[in-house]
Amino acid sequence: MSNKKYEFTGETKEWCGHTLHRIRAIIDIAYTKAGEIGGWIESESNLSEYDNAKVCGDAKVKQSSDYILMKNCWSSMRWFTYTSSNKKWKVGCFHGTGEELIKKAYADSETSGKCYEVIVRAVGAIEEATKEDNQ
Repeated sequence: MSNKKYEFTGETKEWCGHTLHRIRAIIDIAYTKAGEIGGWIESESNLSEYDNAKVCGDAKVKQSSDYILMKNCWSSMRWFTYTSSNKKWKVGCFHGTGEELIKKAYADSETSGKCYEVIVRAVGAIEEATKEDNQ
């Protein structure tokens, strides 16, 4: 008996130099019904990770306070992260400093530029306010 929860639909797309595959639920899982089309993954190893979860690349999460996760609610609804140990932002294919993010966001649209600028400045202010606590 298979314990698979999802299958590939055969639909693919390229994203940031990676081939992603669309998935479909095989069984009812939490808020997903069997047959429902799901998101995009690179491989089956991206699914159902918990105890065997993997962190790859140059990721370094020393403690939960090392990162901030937010959602872009003004346009793409994309999740984005800030990692304090390296002072970098990750949004979709973008990875860089706060200033680089602000510049890129303004190039996309005035609204995105303003919103990302507020968030980058707020995170900087939070780091400054908690500097003594984190030393």
